[in-house]
Amino acid sequence: MLGKNYNESPAGYGALRQVVLTAALVSFAFLSSCTRSHFLESADRETSQIIKHKGAAVPNMERDFTIDAPQPPSLAHFPKSRKTYEYLGDAAAVEMGATIVILADALSLAVHHNREYLQRKEALYTQALDLTLARHEFTPILGAGGSATFGETRTAVGNNLNSIVVDRTFTARASAGVGWLLKTGGRISSDLTVDFLRFVNGDLRTISGSSLVTTLSQPLLRGAGTLTVTETLTQAERDLLYSLRNFARFRKDFVVRIASKYYQLIQARDAA
Repeated sequence: MLGKNYNESPAGYGALRQVVLTAALVSFAFLSSCTRSHFLESADRETSQIIKHKGAAVPNMERDFTIDAPQPPSLAHFPKSRKTYEYLGDAAAVEMGATIVILADALSLAVHHNREYLQRKEALYTQALDLTLARHEFTPILGAGGSATFGETRTAVGNNLNSIVVDRTFTARASAGVGWLLKTGGRISSDLTVDFLRFVNGDLRTISGSSLVTTLSQPLLRGAGTLTVTETLTQAERDLLYSLRNFARFRKDFVVRIASKYYQLIQARDAA
């Protein structure tokens, strides 16, 4: 009987292992994609809210701030020149059908497509991301993990090498926890661990256990105090405010430069 069980059980055991592994891989891939997209959307939303909130107190700050990739510029919707000017002489015919771009349109094109302007916006966005990270460190941070293994043990019965008892087991371990850094320097952490063991053949026993551990630590001397613990957060808040003011100042200079180049082009046209 032992020999019969040894020869027939591996097929069923292998099928079970294949099913479990396939399900685990599919679940992991699905959860990974969902988690990544969720965190990207959450980071964009939180960063945009921070810039909007703090930027409201900064004059000349862009109100509808975004770093979404702009559409390729198009001049198709701009009006076309339908008349010529005698003072342009022979060059008048060149302007017939040319696109007319007023100063407001030129500034809009520059703001949405100028590489330097877009790079400054991305730098400001990165600075706001640093602030979200500093804030995140003072919020409850969840964590979870798990593992599953298949085991096989072969034991000879007596002195007969042909009589072998094969025990196959499925072991799973799952854990979840939360950690919270307080602004006083203290830290609260809680971890729940669950172990599961099942014999696939034989008496089909199941063994399980769980444990919950919660700890609280609070420094009394070194590293204690709200000012010390939140120094990084305070500096991140200030850095973002400085970046917002620098960006607002850059916007003023940028508009002046674009307007100057626009009028220089008009002047060159009239002097031609």
